[in-house]
Amino acid sequence: MDEIFKNKMIGCIFTSDIWIRIEDYFFKSIRYKVKQLKSQLKLTKKQGLTVADYVSKIKRIVNSLASLRFSLTSDEHLDALLEGLNEYYQNLVITVSTKSEFYSFQEVETSILSHADMLEKFCKSKSFLPQAHLTQSAFPSSSSAERGIEDRRGHSRKFFRGGRSFFLNNNHHNVKFVAV
Repeated sequence: MDEIFKNKMIGCIFTSDIWIRIEDYFFKSIRYKVKQLKSQLKLTKKQGLTVADYVSKIKRIVNSLASLRFSLTSDEHLDALLEGLNEYYQNLVITVSTKSEFYSFQEVETSILSHADMLEKFCKSKSFLPQAHLTQSAFPSSSSAERGIEDRRGHSRKFFRGGRSFFLNNNHHNVKFVAV
């Protein structure tokens, strides 16, 4: 027997006293480990993990709890899985949470993996779209810019009577399109 463990048995007269202390020692250590695993389960988030890794991590914690003879209910298991998902899975979380039918863990896991595949496809297709950003820069105004730009007939375009014309009425900004 280990010295530290022997010290815990000091004062025991009967073997039943030793067994009681052994049970108490292991019960307290198991209870601590259960609290630690339950806390870890609540704090586990998908952030930075693939969906498969996230689901696997949740399963490992749940299985560790089960090995300590502390099993979670199906609702607690699903809640732990859904609470760690980010905003991209919000619609799925709402659907599962508000549905009157009961979903099994496997059904929810399959739905999350399918949803992740769809998100990946949409993100890849969006990353190849050309994008343009509108920037404006002011340039020094001159007296002719303040008076208006004159066209070929001597009329000022500043007082243009047609439809909207951003480029004719806004003489103080140079508009550039930048491809990203």
